[in-house]
Parts: sequence; structure tokens; C-alpha cells
Amino acid sequence: MSIQTFIQLIKSNLLLILAGGLLTAAAYWLVAQQKQAFTSEALVSTGIISSGSIRDTEGGKSVDRDYAQNELENLISLATAHKTREELATRLLARYLLLDQADRRWISTAEFDYLHDEVFTADIWALKDTSYASTLANLTAQRDAATPNDVQRLIYSDEVYFGIEYLQEKLKVYRRGNSDMLQFIYTTTDPAICQQTLNEFLGLFLSKQAALKKSQSSEIASFFAAATAKSARSLKDAEARLLQFRVQNNIINYDEQTRTIAIRKEDLEELRFKENMNLQSVEASRLRVEKELGNRSALSEINEGLLTLRQELNQVAIQLAKLEITNEEGVPAAGLARQRELEARREELKNQMSRIALKSYHFDQSPQGVNTQKLLDEWLATIITEEQSQAKLGVIDQRQQEFANIYSQYAPWGSQLTELQRAISLVEEEYLENLHSYNQAMLYQQHNLLATNLELIDTPYLPIGKPDYKRFLMVIIGLLGGSFTVFAIVLALAFLNDSLENPAVVRAKTGLEVATVLPNRALGRKTAQHRTRQEAATAQAMALLLQQIKVETLQKDSTPRLILVASTRQEEGKSWVAGQIAQLLRAEDNRVLYLYPIESGVLPVSSHKDTLGYQMSSRMLDAERIQDLDIFGQIEPYLELYPYIILEIPALLTGKYPLPLLRQFDLTLLVCRANRSWEEADQQALKTLHRAARGPIRAVLNGADRDTLAAFMGELSTARSKFEWLPIPQEKPYRYDL
Repeated sequence: MSIQTFIQLIKSNLLLILAGGLLTAAAYWLVAQQKQAFTSEALVSTGIISSGSIRDTEGGKSVDRDYAQNELENLISLATAHKTREELATRLLARYLLLDQADRRWISTAEFDYLHDEVFTADIWALKDTSYASTLANLTAQRDAATPNDVQRLIYSDEVYFGIEYLQEKLKVYRRGNSDMLQFIYTTTDPAICQQTLNEFLGLFLSKQAALKKSQSSEIASFFAAATAKSARSLKDAEARLLQFRVQNNIINYDEQTRTIAIRKEDLEELRFKENMNLQSVEASRLRVEKELGNRSALSEINEGLLTLRQELNQVAIQLAKLEITNEEGVPAAGLARQRELEARREELKNQMSRIALKSYHFDQSPQGVNTQKLLDEWLATIITEEQSQAKLGVIDQRQQEFANIYSQYAPWGSQLTELQRAISLVEEEYLENLHSYNQAMLYQQHNLLATNLELIDTPYLPIGKPDYKRFLMVIIGLLGGSFTVFAIVLALAFLNDSLENPAVVRAKTGLEVATVLPNRALGRKTAQHRTRQEAATAQAMALLLQQIKVETLQKDSTPRLILVASTRQEEGKSWVAGQIAQLLRAEDNRVLYLYPIESGVLPVSSHKDTLGYQMSSRMLDAERIQDLDIFGQIEPYLELYPYIILEIPALLTGKYPLPLLRQFDLTLLVCRANRSWEEADQQALKTLHRAARGPIRAVLNGADRDTLAAFMGELSTARSKFEWLPIPQEKPYRYDL
């Protein structure tokens, strides 16, 4: 891009460049007229990552990133919750309702007057009380009322300072980096209100966080405390039932007692077996002795005399047997004394029985010659032993019956005792589990209570307003920045412009020489001066084109001189160009035949008898002569009578033109619009035209701007306006085109 083109680009878009800068500066100036904003910040340490935990019992400590992220998000959600902003707005309203005058620690004088005159209505003033708590209660009641009121309209709005929508926009909570700290930022138009609002918000946030954590952990601890107490009562009841069962049934150690009973039962069975064997032996001995004594009558007399003693001996033997069996199970010293007493009585009864037996026998020897005294002693011994064995067997049988009764009692006691012990085991397990859970809940509660102790690192500060020295500078920067941005866009569009804007581009892209450059026939305002200047430019351009036509056809001596007017695409302006050529040639007293294509069968009204249309048909495509065209009208039989014949054909890219006819033309004019790009399809159509045409091909650049005209034709002879350099919109320079 040359310097001249660069300057011309700036000139043609100067208004647009200045407008962009002015709009940018105006937008900044309007924003700068607003009230100055003040920002206060606060920093709170949550201790989620950095602080220790009461549950950390090991030396090392690992950080759960997901847990930390979740806790921080919960804190941010609590701080930005609708309920929190609602309560904050109510508290702020109560605070500023109680102010009787402006206090620089709370509010500026201008904002105090604004609140009293514009924000606080009579209904809101009526809620003011003597204390902050009562005023807050009144406002809260109105805020939660079912019927609409001024408090609700103020809080649930975007009103400055008190509207929850305003607080949502201006009050922000962020996590600072990857730390466990939360940053609170509030921006508003009054520095004192900015600081106090942030203070009130932090107090509300910390209290809500502590209450939330405490309620969460208290509910868990209370649940497990109740469960532990219930399990403890159940355990005591189960142990009481077991104790009552043991006391009622005299059970000290069920397993040992049952084992002892089983052992004693086996011992009794063995003892009975031995005693029964002994009794059988004694009975046999008694019968043998009685047989040896022989005197049955004497023995009967002795048995009758010994009956009482034998009965008493039997009773003594029974008691001794009981004591012996009891002694094996363990008896006190009193039982041993009784045993010695009974043994003495037994010996005494034996002696008595011996004396009675000796009195009953009057012979010294038995029939077998055995000493009677000796036999009687043996007989008495067997009698006594037999009585003792029978007594012992009776005691053993009685004891076995007692053990059978004990067995019948202990059998169900075992299952009942197992059931009671199993119940105690289950209740004890439940109690221990609940106790462990309760301890964990208490540990978690203490952990939460420690975790809720958020530490305020940076308290909200009072923002100080500074003079806005940069405002004017920013306006200038906005002006320059806007202008430069628009200029950069215009420059980029100029570099990216791929249109056929001037003859140099046409030559570079098409390879054709430009015969003339036509102006845009509808540039801007329809003033007389402008029309005069445009008509002069058009006349000069057509004069150059006419001169070019004559030069290119000068070598042909015969007539007619054939001129082909074409374009690669539709609406390029070739119809207008062909009509102007015909008009100018006729103005020089030349008879010109101008033929143009017609798609439909309707023939348009022609302004000249030699301006005729021809039908676009399949026959037209194979025409080799002018006469082969389906012309609407009468032409001379001898074409030599026409010095010039101008043929307009449809757009080359349509393919609807007489290709064999093209080789007869002496000059081809290819009309191109200046505001379109040259595509590959256009180039292919031009190649086809080169191969079909015989004469030279020249380009006609249509719709060029004023600078291109000036560069191609020089200064126009008409007077120039002082506003000529201003850019004016374009219109199409043609009537119809195919």
C-alpha cells in the first residue's frame, strides 16, 4: 500500500474514525459522572487446612483436599445465601433507623439526608423503637408478614444499601487462592456505610456459622446420648433378671454345679453297685451261718428278740449312711460329732444283740462241730452288715431320687440361663457400640466447635476517597483508543479487501488492460453540483472508452465493426455500458445496431429502432452469424450498412451465449464491478472467452470511487466541492443486466 493510498484511506474514513473515538470518550464520560465507588475488604481464616484437629491422634497429618474444598464452598454458600442477605438488610435497616444525625463513622451527611428523604417512608419510621433489638424485631415481623408492606418493598429490591439484589451484586465472597482463607469485598458509594455493612455482615456470618455447626453436632451427640442411656437401662434390666433368676434357684456357678452334680451322680451309682454286691455277699453269708446253726426254732426266737434292736440298728445305719454320703460332699464339724455318736450307738446295739443271741442257744457246738459262739458272732455280724447295707442302699436310692429331681430342675435352668446371658451379651454389645458412637459424636462436636472459631485476620477498613485526576486522561485515552481501534479495523479491512477496486488490481487479477473506469452513478446526496460533477466524470470516462473502441477497430477497413459486451456475472452493468456506447456512436451520426438478450418472450419497449432484443434459446447457442439469432424486429439484410454492431451476451458463467459467433467480433469489452472480488470461476470463464474470441479483450471497471477516477483520468474539469473528500454511499450504476 502506497503512502498516497494510505492517506486517501484515512481521508475517506475520517468521520468513522473520529466517531468511534468520540463514542468511546462519551461512554466513559457518562460512566465517570456517576458517584465514586468505595471498596472495603476483610479476610477471615477458616483453619480448615492450616489448623490442627482434635481428631488427629497420630503424629502425621494429611490434608483432605476434597473435604477442605467442600467446607469452603459450604462457607461461601452460607455467606451468599438469600436468607443471610435478607437478615443483613434487616439489620442494616434497623441500625440506620436509629441514627438521629449523620455520623462520619456510620454515614455521610449527604447519604443521611438521602435516606431520610428518599428511602425511609412513614410506615418504616413507625417501626423505630427505643432499642436496636426491639426495632429489629419490628422490622423482622414486617419483613415476614403475609401482606405486602414498605419494608418488604425496600428489602426485596435493588435499592442501594438495603436491597438484597444490590447486596448480591456488590457484596462478594471469594476463596483467596488455594488457601483456607475467605476474602469479603463490598463496594458502595459511601465509605462509612461500606465499612459498617461489612462489619455487620461478618458478625452475622460468624454467628450463623457457629449456630449451624453447633446444631449439627448437638443433634448427633444428643441422639447417641439417648441411645446410650437406653442401652444402659436395658443392660441393667437384663442383669437384674439374671440375678433374680440365680437367687430364686440358688445358682452360684451353673457350670460347676452341674458338673458336681454329674460327678456325685456317677459316684452314687458306683457306690450303689458296690453296696448291692456287698449286700448279696452278706445275705449269702447269713444263710450259710444259719444253715450251720441248724436250730431254726432258736433262730426264730432270736430274730424275734432282736427285732426291736434290728429296727433301731437299721435306723442308726440309715443315719450313718446319710452322714457318710454327706461327708463325701463336705459337711460341717457338727455332722462329724453326730457320726461318732451314731457309731457308738451301733456298737452298743451290736453288743446287746450278741448277748441276746447267746442266751437263746444252750449248746456250744453246731451239728458240724463248730463253736456256736463263733457262729453266732458271725451271724450277728452278717445281720448287722445286712442291715447297714440295706440302709445304705435305701439312702443311696433316696439320694439318687433327689439328684433326679435336681436334674429335672437344672435341665430347663440351663437354657433359661443361656437365654438370659445371651440377652445380656446383646444388650452389652449394643451399649458399648452406642457408647463408642457417643464418644465419637462428642469428639466430633468438640472438633466442630473448634472449627467454627473463625479468625478475623483483616478487619474491614474505612475506604478513603481520592481525587479522580485520571478522569480527563482516561477521556483522552478513550478518544485516542476508540479512534485507533476504528482506524485499525479500517486498515485491516483495506488490506483484506479483495475487490477489483482499481485498474492495477484488475490488470493483476485478470491480465486485461482497462479501457475505461466508470464512476458510481449514485454517490450520496442528489445535489445539482454533485450530479453535474458525476455526469462530467461519466462523460469523460465514456469518451475514453469510445476512443479506445475506435483505436482497437481502426485496423479494420470494412464494416460493420463488431463489438461484444460481456461480463462473467450478472448485474455487472454491461447493459448500461452497451447502451451508452450505442448512444455515443449514434451521436456521431453512426448507424449502430445494438442487440441485447431477452430471457422471456415479452419484448421490452426500445428507445431506438436499431436497439433490438434477441431470444435466448437453444438455437442461439449454435449461431455462427448475427442473422442466426432470433431477433425481435427487422434488421437490414446487409449488415455492412451498420458501421457498428454491438452485441450484449448473457453472463459468461451462465453458459448461455453463442460461442461460435464470438470469433467474428473485433473487440470484446468485459465489464467488471469494482466492489466485488475476482474468483476462480471468473478466471475460468475469462479463459474460455480468450480461446473463443478473435479480437482483443479489454476490461471496463464499473462503479469505481472518486479517487480511482482521479488516478485514471486526472482532475475533472468541473469545480470541486470542499466536502468532496467525504465518503458517500454507493448505488448500482445500471438499469438492468443479464
